[in-house]
Amino acid sequence: MKKLLILLLALVGCVHAQDTAQPSRSEQLRAVFDKAAKRSGIVKDAAPVRTVRKGAKPEILLSPGKVVFNGTELRFGARVADWKAVIGGEALCSKANEKPVWCKWDGNGIEIGGTLEKPDTVEELRVYLNRDANELEMKDIPTASGRKRVEPVWLAKGVFRGYLAIDQFGVDARTTFREIQNGVSADYRLRCGLAQCTHPHGNLGPELNIQMVLMGTPDDGVLKELSLYRP
Repeated sequence: MKKLLILLLALVGCVHAQDTAQPSRSEQLRAVFDKAAKRSGIVKDAAPVRTVRKGAKPEILLSPGKVVFNGTELRFGARVADWKAVIGGEALCSKANEKPVWCKWDGNGIEIGGTLEKPDTVEELRVYLNRDANELEMKDIPTASGRKRVEPVWLAKGVFRGYLAIDQFGVDARTTFREIQNGVSADYRLRCGLAQCTHPHGNLGPELNIQMVLMGTPDDGVLKELSLYRP
């Protein structure tokens, strides 16, 4: 009986020692990794869901490899004229001999354009949801005759006030990146760098990349702009 009592006391002591023991080196490293992973977007904390109401126009629906504008699919690699006809409204576009081609809709905060590699077709789409006060200002640049102010005529000046959805998840000017990350498919691999989260990116299917520019802190940053482009 005495031996049994001694054994029980020893077991209680062991349990108490385990409860008060400091984390091991591996546990400490795991905690550091988990914190970095959450910051980068590899691991996601649940964010409160805020529903963006449907019905606003124009409507842009994004899904793997697809952009649907007011019910009509827009295809990357098509002519600017094809996109312009679908988007409609007042657009300002590049001149006939200007390359890469581009068009913008100031009233909707939308830009489309080609690239240096493919200057004649639409390869990029950019939608602005928020603006910095001074973002459209460009500094003077040196020229042979002095200094000249460049007017960035290819940049849309407005913001998008319609309905935008990624993978059926509504997005507006108040939506944070963490909300989007938790609201869309994990297959899109929306992620940030380990150091900061100002330009998260991912894949909207195998043939379309998505990139975002955020305003605010990494944890509550809202979308300034969203871009789609082909790899």
